[in-house]
Formats: sequence, structure tokens, C-alpha cells
Amino acid sequence: MLPHRGGRIRQDSAGYGHFDELASSGEDAAPIRTMMKDSADAWNRGDLPAFAAYYDDSPETAFMGKEIVRGGVGSILERYRKACKTRQAMGKLTLSEIEVRPLAAGLALVAGKFELERTPVGGGPA
Repeated sequence: MLPHRGGRIRQDSAGYGHFDELASSGEDAAPIRTMMKDSADAWNRGDLPAFAAYYDDSPETAFMGKEIVRGGVGSILERYRKACKTRQAMGKLTLSEIEVRPLAAGLALVAGKFELERTPVGGGPA
């Protein structure tokens, strides 16, 4: 797993994000919310490596969207680089309605909404 500002995100085969070393049943969700915000900020700067640094670089880590990309951070970055060849194609990422539910020591379920605002030149809304 990749350490990044005190925690890592690991996605399991069902698509749940696990926030190692950040969430426990008694801890505040602020560090997880900060990690999510930092991730969106990296996306909005066009910094794909920083955006992906929050994910566990494991063969089990997968991106689940229109297609499923397995194989860790390198495969996920390759997918993003193909889909977002220009800064306009990346657009502006906004996360909202983030809900953090601690499940067990070192494990939380995080759900929320994302919006990717892009110009027509960038591919329009996603």
C-alpha cells in the first residue's frame, strides 16, 4: 500500500474503498474527508499521479466505471491518460454528499456524489 498523508485507499472486489489507518469506530471522519478533498484538488490541477497516489498499488485494485480496469495504480493511470488526453478532457471534479461510515478498526465505507464539469471541447458533462 502507498502511504499518503497518513492513510491509503484500497478498493476491494466489490468496489468498496477501504481507508487503512484512518478510520475506526471511534475516530473522526475528518482525515478521510481531507483525503477525498486532496484527491479532487490533485485532479483539478491535472496531477494524475497525485490523484492516483491515494490508491493501493496492488493487483487487486480496480477502477470501476464504464469498464473495469484491474492491475493497480499503473493500470488505472493508463486508463485515465487515454480517457483524459487534455486538461479540458479532465474538466473540474467536484465531490459532494460525502458520507463516511466506520465499519471496523481501519475500515470505513465512503459514499458520495461526483460531478465532472467539462466544456464541449473537453467532452461535455460526465
